[in-house]
Amino acid sequence: MLINKDSNHSKLCPICGSDPVESFKAKWLQAFKCGNSKCGHLYASAQSDHHGVQKHLDPSSEHMKYQDRNRRLVRFLQQHRFLKSDSIVLDFGAGVGHIAKAIREIAGTKAITCIEADLESQTALKKDGFHVVERLEECGSDFDAVLMVEVIEHIDSPVALLRTIKAHMRPGGRIFLSTPCGETRSGSRATNAFDTPEHVHFFTERSLTLAIEEAGFKNLDFLRVPEIYPRERGSIAFLTAYIKQYARALRDRFRGYSHLIVFVS
Repeated sequence: MLINKDSNHSKLCPICGSDPVESFKAKWLQAFKCGNSKCGHLYASAQSDHHGVQKHLDPSSEHMKYQDRNRRLVRFLQQHRFLKSDSIVLDFGAGVGHIAKAIREIAGTKAITCIEADLESQTALKKDGFHVVERLEECGSDFDAVLMVEVIEHIDSPVALLRTIKAHMRPGGRIFLSTPCGETRSGSRATNAFDTPEHVHFFTERSLTLAIEEAGFKNLDFLRVPEIYPRERGSIAFLTAYIKQYARALRDRFRGYSHLIVFVS
């Protein structure tokens, strides 16, 4: 459905401030599409307080599900010199800490600060010995590695958050950020971005790039990271994962990324 530019129901794009050009029904909510061709961001037309906060009901099960994935991901981040034993790390949107645990285990990193909105998850993080804060304002300006894994799509004001994170990073620090793509370069919305009720932003390659640039970062590298996806154990599962990896790369080549993963500095 096209949007009347003067409609009282219009809502400016939270990335570039442009009027929406389209309203559409997503799986869990009504969404808008930004009318700026350089942005094209998709976002919830209305948000309630704490809409983006996601509950983590079974920390042990979540840890076991992602344990192998997290170990492979941490090794990938080590290979790219994002994580070292002396890194000062911020895990933003840490959940119950399954990635932070892998960092501590594999990379030997001790200086890990976790930020998590869900109160029960904060309790679980503290129980596991992590330094937990509720706001970035409680942190120093010394992070050289910031993880934002599947979190920016939950945030009310992504650009403002990225600006604040930048103010708490060391010169030369980097962010590792991932988020589902709401609309690929080919115009497809057949991604998993809309599957989670707590998502309020559905980024495009263009809108994520614009958000990062608006926040004051200069460098943005899109990545393909097979290590970020969980895999089942066993030879058949290994073969299946390999086929999925190849199919994903082939699909991305022709349609554009369906999952956005970047290094930011």
